[in-house]
Amino acid sequence: MTKHFYSFFIFAAAIILISACKESKYKGFKETETGLYYKFVNTNKESIQPEDSSLIEVALSYYIAENDSLFFSTKDIPGGKMKIGLFPSSYAGDIMEGIRMMHLGDSAIFITSIDSFFIKTAQGEVPPELPKGKDIKIAMKLLDIQTIAQRRMTQKQQIEENTRTSQSNMEMEPELIADYINRKSITAKPTASGMYYIENTKGNGPKAKVGQTVTVHYAGFLLNGKKFDSSYDRDQPFTFKLGAGEVIGGWDEGVSYMNVGTIAQFLLPSQLAYGASGSAPVIPPFSPLVFDVQLLKIENVK
Repeated sequence: MTKHFYSFFIFAAAIILISACKESKYKGFKETETGLYYKFVNTNKESIQPEDSSLIEVALSYYIAENDSLFFSTKDIPGGKMKIGLFPSSYAGDIMEGIRMMHLGDSAIFITSIDSFFIKTAQGEVPPELPKGKDIKIAMKLLDIQTIAQRRMTQKQQIEENTRTSQSNMEMEPELIADYINRKSITAKPTASGMYYIENTKGNGPKAKVGQTVTVHYAGFLLNGKKFDSSYDRDQPFTFKLGAGEVIGGWDEGVSYMNVGTIAQFLLPSQLAYGASGSAPVIPPFSPLVFDVQLLKIENVK
């Protein structure tokens, strides 16, 4: 054998040794050219793969890679799964690269940098309880894929459904208000704006005026009786400047009729509440609302 052959043999052996060491960092895992470690647990190569901008549904768990300690799992959240968008990679060897390797129904485990994952992919900070400079292990099962075309179709259908619902609610609103007035035997007449102010208890304190800061307790209901908000339940009164547009129009008007200590009910048509847009997810478009309101105090009384 020649001297050159021995040199080549030694060089080749060194390359093999370096490669073996690289693969052995995480036993049983392969490594992509960008530095992402991966291992497939179950594969289903006959099914579809996600593409950029797809919306995917996954079940996953996060571990600190060096000791396999679990710090998050979708098993602990309602439904046991979550939806995430698939976007172009934010750094070499990120989780998005791993997801693009998967097919629907696949289960895989990926290992990447904790710092890069939280700062670049999640666009936040590394949680203080996690070690910086270490790796994160992400065990993932790909449960569903919604392609760009499917997302556009779903959005179109949702817009069409919202339009139909809004139109129906707008047409039904006068009937709903009239039915509520009849059921509750309300005798109060509507104000010029269309709201109904029903005073249950007259307070003895000063009367609220535009520009003053007022504090109230309240509970809000749809006309079917469903409660959507309550400061009473939180035991936390609400404070705002009267007449400054900080609240819905029906509140600015209704509270201006009240003295401190007054307890009243506001029946508001949608134009004095959340109007054509509603307040998702609890208040549909064109929803008349009922508020039980108690005026607790007024600041800067003159």
